[in-house]
Order: sequence, then structure tokens, then C-alpha cells
Amino acid sequence: MKNLKISGILYFLAGGIAIMGIITAEAVYPISYATFHAEMNNPANSGLPIAVIYNPASSIFNLTMFLAGILSLAASVFQHFHFTRMFFTIPIVLFSFGLCGIGIFTGLMNPFYNIVTFMAFLAGGIAAVCASKIISSPFKYFSLAFGLIGILSWFTLVLAPKLVFPHMVLGGNSRWIIYPIMIWLTGLGGYFMSGNNQKI
Repeated sequence: MKNLKISGILYFLAGGIAIMGIITAEAVYPISYATFHAEMNNPANSGLPIAVIYNPASSIFNLTMFLAGILSLAASVFQHFHFTRMFFTIPIVLFSFGLCGIGIFTGLMNPFYNIVTFMAFLAGGIAAVCASKIISSPFKYFSLAFGLIGILSWFTLVLAPKLVFPHMVLGGNSRWIIYPIMIWLTGLGGYFMSGNNQKI
């Protein structure tokens, strides 16, 4: 039970730090910022073709993503000691490495940035779906739902960004991938901290 609670603390911190880091980076961005057209990573750089780094927004975004990735990676080790379920550990570890990569690479460092970004949030959605197999209701249903939202939004953004969200443009679409996963991660941390889930 100790390993599970430690993993819960770390997952909760990872999700909370990521969400608050994104909000803070957006708040200190020095020019006009609208979630309608701005991707989640815009505080890290202003985007191509003319990319400009604005600090402290860029540093806040990159640091919090890297820190969230490290915390999530550490949490994944502790939860694996408890559950020993590779079908969950593999995608959550990939998600964690992806977050670290987002913090290390900027949007100017393609294709590496795109690779780690796409890996992180597809793996995060898959991890949420897989987690529904090792946790009990009612949270298992929220885990499944948020994971599917993240996965479907990911495929929509990659394959047909205007198909489902024609009025949300790129900024809205990207947030429908990222926020469900971060909210789920925070919830997972709270669930594990409760210590009610037994090893299965």
C-alpha cells in the first residue's frame, strides 16, 4: 500500500503542476494570447514560420512539463511495484517520457518536438483506458471516458482537425487532447492516495 500512496502523491503533483504551469505560462505571455488559435505549446514559442521565444513564459512552460514528466515517471515505478501490470506501466511511462521531451525540446526542434508531443498524449490516453482495468468504480468509468476523449481528440487533430470541432480551430482541438489527460492524471493520484485500491 505504501508504494501505491507514494505513486498517488507523485501523479497528483505531476498533473497539478502541469495544469498550473500551462495556466501560468499563458498568463505571463507578453503578447495577445487567445486559446481559439493558439496551441497549448505557444507559451514555449510563438510558432512557425516566425518563431520567437518569450520568457518567462517559455521557461515556465518547459520547466513544468519536464518536472511533471519526472514526477510521473517516478510515480510509474512505484505503481508498478504495486500492480506489476505492464499493459498499464508501458503507456504511462511513454507518456512520462513524452512530457520530459516536451520540456526539453522546443517547437523549433522538429521533428523531435512533434514526435514527443504526439507520443505523450496518445500514450496518455491509452494509459487512462488501461488504468480502468486495475481500478474500481466509479473512477474506472471516468478513467475510461477521459482516456477515450483524449485518444479520439488526438486522432481528430492528426487526421481531420476540422471534422468534429470546426469552430474550435487548432487551439481548442489541442486542449481537448491535453486537458482530459492531465485532469485524469490528477484524479488518478487522488485515487491512489486514498489507499483503497487493492493489488489485483
